Amino acid sequence: MPAFADTNVVVYAFAKDEAKVAIAEGILEKQPTISVHVISEFLNVCRTKLGMDLPTRHKLAGELIAGCNVVALDPRVIEKAMDVEAPGEGISGGPGGPERGLDGKCANLRARGCSGIGD
Repeated sequence: MPAFADTNVVVYAFAKDEAKVAIAEGILEKQPTISVHVISEFLNVCRTKLGMDLPTRHKLAGELIAGCNVVALDPRVIEKAMDVEAPGEGISGGPGGPERGLDGKCANLRARGCSGIGD
């Protein structure tokens, strides 16, 4: 089943908590599908929250582009994400288990106590 990752997954790879880093890296190693918007948001977080310099930000963005399936965010991509999402377990969660689809992997991080950058 294809995995869609959002910006939080990428950012958690740079968290201070080693458990969060390990989870995020495990997701990214599986070469998930990300949108160009995720790369743009990640670059902004690297600049404003993580204080990374331009060459470092661009190197990391290049690694994301090379290591993930990068797609433009269009209706077809959204429909594919909705197809992957399990019934009753949408972005807001549900009684059937962890969230899936666009926000699925981040739900697993939140369930382990991850709430933001540097947690």
